Amino acid sequence: MMKTVFSIFFAACFLLAGPNLLAQKKGSTLSSSTIKAPITKEKAKALAFGQELIKAYFDGNCQLVANSLASEVIAMESGQQFNITPQLKSDFCDENPIRSDIQVSYQMYLDSYKSEVMDKEEFAAKYPQRQQMYKLQAGDIFFNGANLLPKKQALFSASDMAMFILRPTANGFEIIAI
Repeated sequence: MMKTVFSIFFAACFLLAGPNLLAQKKGSTLSSSTIKAPITKEKAKALAFGQELIKAYFDGNCQLVANSLASEVIAMESGQQFNITPQLKSDFCDENPIRSDIQVSYQMYLDSYKSEVMDKEEFAAKYPQRQQMYKLQAGDIFFNGANLLPKKQALFSASDMAMFILRPTANGFEIIAI
């Protein structure tokens, strides 16, 4: 049963049409490149946290990402909600969204991608249907670490895993959607 739940979650997050899954849907491209709102203190914290999660992928420290998952997480593509169990965290860590066919590093990521954030209002204005699907609350922040710069080589086999919706907690942030 757990493997079945994970398989559904994994498929929703990683496999349904490959890399850049969210960007492939017509009219629903999740890119914050047109958002020019000033960066607030909370958005700066979320940006740093999201970059820490991306670095964890490159460092092979999936536990940091898995331990940052909320107790219930929404698959960004399907909107399906999953209860995160210790076994699901373990299964999640068995896969890494970083390409394994080339040598990659976090510095290459920093040189090739532009991470951006949107608060709930910015996200809702740009993606009103998705905002409802994710049940965003005040303080939630969309982190998009999958903005590949022009003429750069993609470093992710599943770049949609570089996008998170983060919710502030007493200890920082947790991932509520991935």
